[in-house]
Amino acid sequence: MNNTPKFWTRLFEWLCDDSFFEELQGDLEERYFINQEKFGDQKAKAVYRKEVLKMVRPSVLKLKNKLPGLFNVSLLRIHLILSLRNLKRNKVYSTINILGLGAALSVCMFIVNMVLTGLSEDHQHPENDRFYRILTQESKRSGFQINSATNPTPLIEILKTDLPEIEIMSIVAFGPTYKFDWGNEGLPASSILVDDNFFELFNFEILEGNPSGLFDDLNSIVITEEIARKVFPDKSAIGKTTLDGKVIKAVIENPKTVSHLDFQALGYLPSEKLNRESVSSDLRNWEPASGEFIYFRLNDQLTQSQLDAKLLGISKSIKAVPETKNRSFIFSSQLVKDITFGKFITFDYTYVVSKSLLFPILLLGLIILLIAVFNYTNLSIARGIQRTKEIGIRKINGSTELQIVGQFLTETVLFSAFAFVLALISYRFFAMTFSSVLEEISGVFAETLDTKLVFSFFIFSLLIGIVVGILPALHFARINPLDAVKAKLLKNRLSVPTLRKVLTGSQLTISMLAVLLMAFGNNIYQQVLRSDLGFNYEGVVTFKTHEIDTDVLQNELSKITSIKAFSLSSFTPGVDHNTSNKAYYPNSRDTIIIYKALADYNISAVYDLKILKGNQPEKLTKTSDQILVNPLFLQRLQIPIDSAINHEVLLSGYRGQPAELKYIGGVMDDFVRNALESYKIPFVIELADKDAKMNIISIDIDSKNLNETLEEVNEVYSTLSTKSTFEPIFTEDEIKNSYALLTGIIKTIWFLGICVILIAVLGQLGMALYNAERRTKEIGIRKVLGASRAQLLKLLLGGTLQTLVIALLISAPLAYSIIGSLLMLEISVDTHISLIAGIEGVLGLTGLVVGVILLQTLRTARLNPSVSLRNE
Repeated sequence: MNNTPKFWTRLFEWLCDDSFFEELQGDLEERYFINQEKFGDQKAKAVYRKEVLKMVRPSVLKLKNKLPGLFNVSLLRIHLILSLRNLKRNKVYSTINILGLGAALSVCMFIVNMVLTGLSEDHQHPENDRFYRILTQESKRSGFQINSATNPTPLIEILKTDLPEIEIMSIVAFGPTYKFDWGNEGLPASSILVDDNFFELFNFEILEGNPSGLFDDLNSIVITEEIARKVFPDKSAIGKTTLDGKVIKAVIENPKTVSHLDFQALGYLPSEKLNRESVSSDLRNWEPASGEFIYFRLNDQLTQSQLDAKLLGISKSIKAVPETKNRSFIFSSQLVKDITFGKFITFDYTYVVSKSLLFPILLLGLIILLIAVFNYTNLSIARGIQRTKEIGIRKINGSTELQIVGQFLTETVLFSAFAFVLALISYRFFAMTFSSVLEEISGVFAETLDTKLVFSFFIFSLLIGIVVGILPALHFARINPLDAVKAKLLKNRLSVPTLRKVLTGSQLTISMLAVLLMAFGNNIYQQVLRSDLGFNYEGVVTFKTHEIDTDVLQNELSKITSIKAFSLSSFTPGVDHNTSNKAYYPNSRDTIIIYKALADYNISAVYDLKILKGNQPEKLTKTSDQILVNPLFLQRLQIPIDSAINHEVLLSGYRGQPAELKYIGGVMDDFVRNALESYKIPFVIELADKDAKMNIISIDIDSKNLNETLEEVNEVYSTLSTKSTFEPIFTEDEIKNSYALLTGIIKTIWFLGICVILIAVLGQLGMALYNAERRTKEIGIRKVLGASRAQLLKLLLGGTLQTLVIALLISAPLAYSIIGSLLMLEISVDTHISLIAGIEGVLGLTGLVVGVILLQTLRTARLNPSVSLRNE
């Protein structure tokens, strides 16, 4: 009994030439029975499928019978001519289709480029399938848990001992900011510190010099092409120095779009220093936040699951180390090539994008493309109904169903080609703007498209054309010629009106979702701008002191009577200009991560800080050991607020410097360090009269004399400075600028939302044109029978309004869930989803859709019945 897979047997019979089929099928069956006895049914069927596919080649196919005329050059030429004529004859419909599909393809280009760029990062390094880094999960007795990309320093030596499978290891740490002589302020360049093995693991293109010179001494650095082009545009950068005295030894390619690493310069991290810290018993060295990134290449004898099992064993053994008291660690591995779109980890690089964002981005692209596809299919069906007589005549004259399908598909492929050209032009025009607006994800976005990607998108566009055109093509190709001439469509096969309603409803539902996301997102952004940050910044202006002596500057400012108060600090409140640090009790091993900033005792006179406990800073004794803390600081260290004032705490020094004993002078109420701080970290303001890091002046100016006061300050600044210029900025504007991530998210929502609405409105316009044209005679008869214009408009708009209501009921819960789970979780201030904003958005979309339809239906409603019915 022949029990070969029926589907594959029939497929082969359909494709194979009759003269070869019996012999070839016999060979296939014989091989199948042998494999069945030897390997079993499942393996035999798998081999059979492969053998059938191998047989599908030109020498055995009956092409002449199965593909009649499909590749006939003359017929293809006729299809193209007819398609161009239809495009010219139906200019409005053609334009709507091309614009809608072009907009969707353009958005898809941006998204696919970003995703492919991110997925290709860090694939250039040697043996990248064995290239890992270590992640640390730290849990404290208080219940506080943090996942970190940096690791405790002592772990380095433990890995060298307990993981002999490591072939080579490299240690990387966040480095200082180097400054180059460029412009008023100089050009800052962020850096990372690397050890001697860095270039053996990481592969970056060397543009100039020798990067191994970096390890000659601590004064050597390597810079990226970005810095070299800005600072040394017309000369070699090799041998040049920074304002810090560092000597440039090499220039390498920019890591952006190439690697997850985010740096503009590389400095040297001596292994001797790490070795000293690794064997030190100082409990601070066990803080992952102040530790290092650990990268290594594993030998091919150990899999990642086996590696994680060994790391788990190391995690358990570390519990016995006295310095890890009151905390526990779980170490795990991550492939370097998977980092860019990996899970969210604190203390990671800027170019790492959370994997949770990858799927929503792809989903948005798919949704926009589906809207355009719905649009095209809807309009194709609508126009196809008016072409039924043409189809009937062609079939009477001998055209086959396959040739009718070929005609429809030629038109859709032609539309797709035009849409691809439009999308490519749009991409070239908006790529730079997209990259600058969405700076937070610019590390995974390449502004230029390579030839391979352009060609892939061209093929993809043609496939889209085939997909969106196949349904109308198959439907109209099966119409009976006599019914087609009589303009009768197929019955009981496909309900065209129902299909159009489903497509239109889906389109409006997605558009309604986009509008609600735009309205909710914009409203939340406005709430963030208006939120109470725990201090008053109205009318406050800040500027940097640069090289000016701050004592002299403050003395001159005190002479300007329109300045109500001024303060010297290292940061602007509400803006992320702070450094990370650690705090702990004296004689305690339990530490917490904090953000710390410096300010003088006049800060509250300028910003009017809300003090929950203690005195305002200006009323405190001016010593160098007073700090202001927020309630979260007390909560993490378990200090009761009633006994917090004058409580002793230690703030650790930077990289081995001794800790400083501080006293809590006041507790700030609801002070917001940054409104977009999604993870809660305690904040401390260290009070001091003067410090080298305090280079920002904040001045509170009388609003009546704002311009005159700024002119006076400018004169003072110009007198004292010979290198820099006075560049004031309102604190309000600086806080707005610090919301770049939120602004980028909102702009992305609006960009995609406008594309969705544009495509949907184009679709509604096309359907309005079709309905107005199709119902001209019906409207004429109704007018003869006494129907008023208002009744006709109600008739034509009733279905659309009903569809909008259904779309709202479906999209509102989705929008609420998306905004609540993706956007509001990233904001630290209190926000809520506004019902009024949603209503405004819904009314806006409804008005737009109704307006587009009214523009067309009013024309039809105004027609004289004698004109529309004159041929009846």
